[in-house]
Amino acid sequence: MASLGDAGRWTIAALRRRVGRRAARVSPDRARSILEARVLVVDDEREIRDVLTDYLEGEGCAVATAANGGDALESVRQDPPDVILLDITLPGVDGLEVLRRVRRDHPEISILMLTGPGDAALARSALVSGATACVGKPVTLAHLSHVVSAAVRRAAELRD
Repeated sequence: MASLGDAGRWTIAALRRRVGRRAARVSPDRARSILEARVLVVDDEREIRDVLTDYLEGEGCAVATAANGGDALESVRQDPPDVILLDITLPGVDGLEVLRRVRRDHPEISILMLTGPGDAALARSALVSGATACVGKPVTLAHLSHVVSAAVRRAAELRD
């Protein structure tokens, strides 16, 4: 299974090919599970943002991106998403601070923290601060789909 961040086995180009093939096979019924979900992807690595965006758009999501915490906060202010995929380690305003501010102002938004190896203490802090879940890198595309679908359902329940 392809995973994001598993550079030894899968290159960004290989993930893009896999995402493209998968997006072409998504049935209308499958896409409806997260169709119309608005997702904000926040990561300082452009390649990660691009792969996540391609994958999520193929799953039926409307995706916005931000490269840093300040841009993420501005994006949320202008057009709050249903779900945020948020890298925990960002330059400037870090992921934990973005989490705290968004949670304070928009408790209905599901926030999935992307954590790297060795971020266990940060992941615990994120969960204590209100993250919906923490997703470790590398993440399989199947797991990503599962957690985003669950986060979309959670956001919908909180809005209702």
